[in-house]
Amino acid sequence: MKIIHKYGIVVFVISLGYFFTEFFLINDTNLLSADGLWKTDALLFWVNGVEAKYLDQKNFLYYPLVGFLCNLIPDSFYIFQKMTLINCVFSAICNVFIFLSVLLFTKNYPLSILAVLFHSGIGYILGLTITSQDIMPAYTFFVGTFYFLFKTISNPKYYNLSLLIINFLLCWLLHWTMM
Repeated sequence: MKIIHKYGIVVFVISLGYFFTEFFLINDTNLLSADGLWKTDALLFWVNGVEAKYLDQKNFLYYPLVGFLCNLIPDSFYIFQKMTLINCVFSAICNVFIFLSVLLFTKNYPLSILAVLFHSGIGYILGLTITSQDIMPAYTFFVGTFYFLFKTISNPKYYNLSLLIINFLLCWLLHWTMM
């Protein structure tokens, strides 16, 4: 395994632990707004496996994806808490994209780790991660889109271009503001 991949895994695990710790310490999934609460009603169709009658044009893939992921989390959590746990996972993935992007530009591991620490502590990221907001999965793919864009420019391979397109489409279809 390449050393970059090992560092990426370490960044993911530490970030996930950090975001889970913040979630369990603060334990207020509606800290910024009640955005996730009103989405739980539409999300219940997808979680329960009932034929979903609700596909939102603005968040086309959000409900099916999060509904599927909610079923992987134990039922001891409420739906809006499951949404927050999913946000923590996506934020940890986002930190890996940040780490790899800065490393791609600078070739400097300490600076890349510093960028991850800064990114994790920004109020926007931390606030949206530990709440049940719906933007975090799309934001992760937004950051991934830029990573694969610069990766494709520096190393023009078909798989880099394919991952760029997939990240862009997922970003766009998960949340309308990412257009």
